[in-house]
Amino acid sequence: MAIYKEQDGQPIVTYSRYKDESSWKAPFFSREEEKQILRESCPLIRNGNQHRFIHRSLLEYGVSLAIFDPEEWKERPKSEVVSGRRRSISSVVSSDDEGTADEEPAVIEKGPDFNSPIAWRRFMNAPSVLQFLEERVHHEPLFKQQLLDYIEESKKDKRWRKAAANAMTILVRAGTQFNSTDLRGIRIPHANLSYGVFDSVQFQGADLRHVDFRGTWLKRVNLNDAQMASAQFGELPLNQDHRVKECVYSPDGKTVVIGLGNYNICVYSTSYWEPLWTLEGHRDRLTRIVYSPDGNGIASSSMDRTVRVWNVLTGVCLHVLRGHDGDVRDVAYSPEGDQLASACDDKTVKLWDVESGERRHTLVGHTYWVRRVRYSPKGSQIVSCSYDFTLRLWSIGSKECLHVLRGHTSFVESVAYSPQGDQLASAGFDKTVRLWDVASGECLRWPHPICQLCHVFTNRQSSGFCQC
Repeated sequence: MAIYKEQDGQPIVTYSRYKDESSWKAPFFSREEEKQILRESCPLIRNGNQHRFIHRSLLEYGVSLAIFDPEEWKERPKSEVVSGRRRSISSVVSSDDEGTADEEPAVIEKGPDFNSPIAWRRFMNAPSVLQFLEERVHHEPLFKQQLLDYIEESKKDKRWRKAAANAMTILVRAGTQFNSTDLRGIRIPHANLSYGVFDSVQFQGADLRHVDFRGTWLKRVNLNDAQMASAQFGELPLNQDHRVKECVYSPDGKTVVIGLGNYNICVYSTSYWEPLWTLEGHRDRLTRIVYSPDGNGIASSSMDRTVRVWNVLTGVCLHVLRGHDGDVRDVAYSPEGDQLASACDDKTVKLWDVESGERRHTLVGHTYWVRRVRYSPKGSQIVSCSYDFTLRLWSIGSKECLHVLRGHTSFVESVAYSPQGDQLASAGFDKTVRLWDVASGECLRWPHPICQLCHVFTNRQSSGFCQC
């Protein structure tokens, strides 16, 4: 324990007879005969004036024993148990280990101890120690109760912050669930709660600074007045002064573009999350941003009636595609990246040459706004969906409409090709998803309406809700 405490867990001890005879090392490494015999019988290795355990795990196991040694703990009479409130920290043990929430947990003879390593050092970065202690939680209910006591003590005295943070980290690793638990006012800065279960927990007034919440279940959690500076949620905030409208990764994942409410586009490097370029030019709301297949360019559509083509490597606008008579709602690259298709409120789909920026063709047929446009995986067709309740399949070669897909009873919000390109799925405002055969244009299946609560297909058409 002296090695672990005095050297912050570093396992190698350098002892010099004259330099260190008055230090903490002297009682262990002096040349007194009795101590030398004792050292020789221990699993230590000496190399010159350096001493270390034959394996670091021995040191870490010793630390875990200093935190909780089963041989040193005994049960007290159960009459000394302090009963907790409904779903208090104490009741977590009874409901998880004893079978029912009404049984009283056993209380250990020793209460929280300031001399315990768990009270003076954080172990979040010592996975081996945490693993030893996690296993001990599974086999020793008394240890689990001790950890819960540390958490409870932190509510009353901030000196227990490290102990409580360690305790919470160990319990979460051991799979303890804290659903609906009263954790108001606990102090657990730097605790690792990743992938823990804390639904409906009361965290009011808690000290949660630097806590790791990545992957944590936090549904209906109350965090009023909690201190949460530098808490981590697995999210990297890219602070902007305007609302974010679009966010797209490049195909190789090296850059990401963000469309903002001020009509600008920010390009970030994902290596350092540094802004590379701010692309300015649009004069109205952005509706879609897409990367080219090679990742070197992007195309953006806007309610300013234009499509802009940008070089992501230089931040230069290559082309401004004009010709639509309404808000451009969508834009898509062909699989080869040499062509663009844009969908517009002027009821048309326009095809553009990426290299020259010239308009190649205008597809006419829809009777209301065109919402989305998508290329088939092979690039020989495109599909467009509209507020006229239909989808249209177009041939790229002949520029003719191959099929008009009817069946939705409201406007069509979105459409997607299957990976093989032989089927389409369309999502309508009528709460249905329809599957279509591309070759024949026939509707293969239309599932029941989507449940308004859980957003999955329901088997009950009458109410619009499933059994959720």
